[in-house]
Amino acid sequence: MNVKSLVERALFYLSVPKCVSCKSRLNFTDKVFCPECSVKFKENIQRNCSRCSKILSECTCTTEYLRHHKINSVIKVYRYVRRPDTEPQNKLIYSLKQDGRADVLELSASLLVRSLSASVKDINECVITAVPRRRRAKLEFGYDHAAALAKLIAKKTGAEYVPTLKSLSKRPQKSLHRDLRIKNVKFALLDTPDLKGRRVILIDDVITSGASVSAAADLIRTLQPKSIIAAALAVAYNDELTPLAYTEF
Repeated sequence: MNVKSLVERALFYLSVPKCVSCKSRLNFTDKVFCPECSVKFKENIQRNCSRCSKILSECTCTTEYLRHHKINSVIKVYRYVRRPDTEPQNKLIYSLKQDGRADVLELSASLLVRSLSASVKDINECVITAVPRRRRAKLEFGYDHAAALAKLIAKKTGAEYVPTLKSLSKRPQKSLHRDLRIKNVKFALLDTPDLKGRRVILIDDVITSGASVSAAADLIRTLQPKSIIAAALAVAYNDELTPLAYTEF
């Protein structure tokens, strides 16, 4: 074993990494999940869309609410099941939001790149941007997870990353009912980047009501892009097991 491998292994064990789902200690060869939770995670993400029958990672179905905001394609990896909240796919999103772990970011980006590559042609010619995090949340957790995800996706695909928006929202969306979410979400343009005629991929971690991604898309559309594709690690469903279409609002 060379010196670099020894240093990497020592740093790994000094950090005491844990499974994001069950919190058991990981072995050096494990990434994000322990072996048991990894199996459950892989089983849970192999579900089909009730509309097009494709597995969700190859599905581009949207909702009436998002279509009303001219978002005709939604790229996703798996279902965010509202209850129970202990599923490993949900835990991956919570860790992405809160922990700043490189292995979590790498897995999330790789999964979303795979879904994007299955549905978006010439992705390297697209502009990648993100639904920005609230300022207070960035201060609390130390970074903007959606921006970090968008940057890594751009790097992996050869696309251009362009930060476009900043959040003016005061309250977290998760605690709000649908109508209050729509009123709460507010964004502003960071600058006036040249997006005219470009295809834009708008990255978020999870789409629940669609309020955030729709408000972001509405503002980006003032820059006259050719199209806007929403992409998220997960989309929310009301059901727990039956693969119904995700929540309409």
